[in-house]
Amino acid sequence: MNKNLNQSNEAKRLDDLKSYDILNQIEQSDYDFLTKMASQICNTKISLISLITEDKQWFLSHEGLDTRETPREFAFCSHAIESPKDIFIIEDSREDNRFKNNPLVTGEPNVIFYAGVPLISKKGYSLGTLCVIDDKPKQLNEDQIESLKLLRNQVMQVLELRKKTIEVNRLNNELSKTTKIFNESQKFNNIGAWELDLNTNKTHWTDEVYAIHELPLDYEHNFEKAIKFYHEDDRNLIDKTLRNVLSTGENFDITCRLITAKNNIKWVRTTGIKWTEDPENPKLIGSFQDVTKSKLSKEKLEKTLAENQAVFDASTHVTIVTTDISGIITRFNKGAEINLGYKAEEVVGKHTPVIFHQEEEIEELKEQFFKPSNEKIEDFKTLTSNVKLNTTDTKSWTHVRKDKSTYPVLMTVSPIKKNNEITGFLGIGINISEIKKAERYILSLLKISDNQVNRLRNFADIVTHNLRSHSGGISMLLDLLKDESPNIYNNENIQYLKGASDNLTNTIKHLTDIVQTNLESSQDYIVINLKTVVDYNINSLLSLARNNQVIIKNNISDDMQVFGLAAYVDSITVNFLTNGIKYASKERDSFVEVSAEKKDDYTVLIFKDNGLGIDLKKNKEKLFGLHKTFHSHKDSRGIGLFITRNQIEAMGGHVEVESEVNVGTTFKVFLKNS
Repeated sequence: MNKNLNQSNEAKRLDDLKSYDILNQIEQSDYDFLTKMASQICNTKISLISLITEDKQWFLSHEGLDTRETPREFAFCSHAIESPKDIFIIEDSREDNRFKNNPLVTGEPNVIFYAGVPLISKKGYSLGTLCVIDDKPKQLNEDQIESLKLLRNQVMQVLELRKKTIEVNRLNNELSKTTKIFNESQKFNNIGAWELDLNTNKTHWTDEVYAIHELPLDYEHNFEKAIKFYHEDDRNLIDKTLRNVLSTGENFDITCRLITAKNNIKWVRTTGIKWTEDPENPKLIGSFQDVTKSKLSKEKLEKTLAENQAVFDASTHVTIVTTDISGIITRFNKGAEINLGYKAEEVVGKHTPVIFHQEEEIEELKEQFFKPSNEKIEDFKTLTSNVKLNTTDTKSWTHVRKDKSTYPVLMTVSPIKKNNEITGFLGIGINISEIKKAERYILSLLKISDNQVNRLRNFADIVTHNLRSHSGGISMLLDLLKDESPNIYNNENIQYLKGASDNLTNTIKHLTDIVQTNLESSQDYIVINLKTVVDYNINSLLSLARNNQVIIKNNISDDMQVFGLAAYVDSITVNFLTNGIKYASKERDSFVEVSAEKKDDYTVLIFKDNGLGIDLKKNKEKLFGLHKTFHSHKDSRGIGLFITRNQIEAMGGHVEVESEVNVGTTFKVFLKNS
């Protein structure tokens, strides 16, 4: 037996065998029929279709033998495939030194006679054999040999048909996969494909074309029906385009309006070519895409750009300059031309905005941002240094015109970004010459106002001092008269004079308080805790409250705060608490309740009592007037509410009142939140 069987191009033969994808397949009747015929024609017990692999022979069909494979080293067929043009016959293997000790000869299935014809592929490789086997010596005549070869050819035809079927299935699977990807791509991109038969005017659409038309897939269509879906104003363009492509063969690409089956208007892009591969059946083929979103976005962008350009061109009083990342000016509007005296063509693409700035201002900014560094900093980098840190930068500069004259400008510089990277800068400047002029005028008025306030304060001090001196002198004379001449002092007219003197003293004191209220409004505002202020003043007035049998309750929360003048808030609290005590009712248990609440931009301080009350229908308009009183209390002067309202309004607040005679009064003081 030959143990060193070999065949040239064995690797290629094995690859060719694998391409048939037949190894280890289930048994098939087509092959079994052929092996049965071979066994009958040659009058043998066994007939096989044997395929030779690297290490075995595998039986595609096995008439008269149960096993489906044997080792290649014992295979007679391995010898047979070495002579692809000849039939390989062993009439008695026991007489052949190559096979006489072969276990397939000495044991089951007792291969004594063997005849095999190679199975030759289209590439010329021997894949295996169609063979007949018997356990007795035999000889084949010419007819049997020829019939065996014909059956071999039939086996190969079936194998080739199978191979083609496998390839067709593979291609169909690839086509199905490609079609699926194509259809999904069409849906994703809102794009379909179409075909127009120029002989019949019949049209063919892919699914996405139906979807764009908002039509069912079973809709019957042709060229005439398809045209009617286009907007009337666009049909001439389509007609002109089709006539041109038919006469010149040029490709086309047009965008038109489509009115769908559901009466929706869409913008569609149609491209096409004339397909003449079959001259007898010319066609137009192309794509069909819904571009409504991109079309509307483009129109919106164009509108925005047009509006921006209009603003850019119309802003004749505002300087607008754009630069690239290195600082070279890219745009220069009409306002910049007017304010700076340059024409756009003089600076665009040639200069940086540094030419509009005073050198000393740039150097001052360098000192501010780059003082610790020894690096030489470019002037334009200095101008934009704060932009990169804070996104935008607004600063007052002195701009230098072409004629070297200067003017103040308020300039805002912003970064121009693309993909989160700065690609340039936008500068917008406003000439603030008039604002600076107004600022100087206001400062001069404030200076005059301060002088007038100081003079008024001095005047008030002088007047109150002199009036107090004269009033005090009168009081001293009356006291002296009381000590030295009691009889004269008790005279009715002298008592009238005494009362007038006391009233004059009180009036001077109240007028002094009013002047101070108006002069002290420039004090510093602070955050004031209301509960603390009210508690302090309740303790101060506790004796007065007890004497008048009035209970005072502070219901203000610990965190309630206002923004105001401490002296004013204290004075307001004292006045309203005192009024609640002074005008308590003797007919019931009296109380004054203080609370606070938030309302919009205000904190509302509320003083509620159950005292005598005020007739608001009669007295509301004069309630906060000077020297206006509403009850016959010995201490009523009509000054407290007047001063209180002035103090509230001086802090930007206001006061409201609710009152009913013999029920009580509620004052609501609105003060700014902290």
